[in-house]
Amino acid sequence: MAFCLCGCARYADFTLPAPEAGGPRAPFVWERSAEPVLARGAAGEWDSADVLNPSVIRFRSAYWNLYSGFDGQTWRTGTATSEDGAHWKKLGPVLSPSGWEGGYIAANGSALVEGEEILYWYQAGEPPRIALARSRDGLAWRKNTEPVLITGPRGSFDESGVADPYVIRSGGRLYMFYVGMDRARRQRLGVARSSDGVRWE
Repeated sequence: MAFCLCGCARYADFTLPAPEAGGPRAPFVWERSAEPVLARGAAGEWDSADVLNPSVIRFRSAYWNLYSGFDGQTWRTGTATSEDGAHWKKLGPVLSPSGWEGGYIAANGSALVEGEEILYWYQAGEPPRIALARSRDGLAWRKNTEPVLITGPRGSFDESGVADPYVIRSGGRLYMFYVGMDRARRQRLGVARSSDGVRWE
């Protein structure tokens, strides 16, 4: 059995001690790639300044990677595909900021395959809120017209922003773990649940 672990090493703001390889807390042995598997685009391309925040899923016999790209002015979400998790083919940007998202969209997101469809939650706007887009082929996406998770009421731990969603399905429901930011800009982890991916409580 093989696994593909994707990360954004440039922006790691904390580290944890590495468990002993092969021990009870680390049953898998990882081999680190010597070079990035997805690099910035050439000058003038939509992802020429930055490539980060991967969300990788298995969809229709291939790995699909939804990631953030930045050209120095605008953040967009792009996609790339791979057969083995190591060699990727970029397919270009698939989501750009629009409507309530203002000029900011980030793939600090979470993709999940539900039946024949990909659901993708991501952060956008100012203050940051959580959006949802859907696709049946990974290339053409339909956005919800409004955010699906908004900031909390005054005095709450997430009154100033909600970001970085990570969604799982468990027991017939969807659970979203996310970062909430309060008025003092402290960040804490929150959780919401949903039956349809749109209405969260």
